[in-house]
Amino acid sequence: MNTDNDEICLFIKLRGFPNDEGYYFNGFDTIWAYLKNQDLNGYTWFSMPNPSKGIEEDQLHKLNSLASQNKLKIYFGLNEPEFPYNDIAYTANVMEVVTFKGELTEDSHPDIDPTECPKEFNGWEHVGWNRTWIKIYNLHKENGLSASDFVVQRNNNNLKVALESGQTNFAYIVRA
Repeated sequence: MNTDNDEICLFIKLRGFPNDEGYYFNGFDTIWAYLKNQDLNGYTWFSMPNPSKGIEEDQLHKLNSLASQNKLKIYFGLNEPEFPYNDIAYTANVMEVVTFKGELTEDSHPDIDPTECPKEFNGWEHVGWNRTWIKIYNLHKENGLSASDFVVQRNNNNLKVALESGQTNFAYIVRA
């Protein structure tokens, strides 16, 4: 996959969180759950609360257009001891992006079979309140690229610098 300067990629820095049973998932546990679910289905749905108001319609259209052409990737930072701090650890191809802009209710989650999401997250009880859903495949450890290879699209700041200064957890990025 070619990631030219004009092709947007997604970046998310995974943070720890407890599931409904009280187990604390760190970044590696989270990736591991998505890898296991991908092994079962050939893909998995990744969900996140960012952006807090959902993705704007024009941006969503652009992301899904890139995804339909197999030109959209998502990169994950884990911030775990076995991975470089504030750097890219895993990557995946994106198949589809879904977002919600209105009030979140019990019925506002996407029409996704809960088995398409990791069972460790207890289905909608935990992830059902997230605003953005990203269908991913080919999730794997990234060995060739680092955060310093990208800039944040909105301000052209180097992603590595932005992460080290605590400026971002989620970003649209492009190659530097």
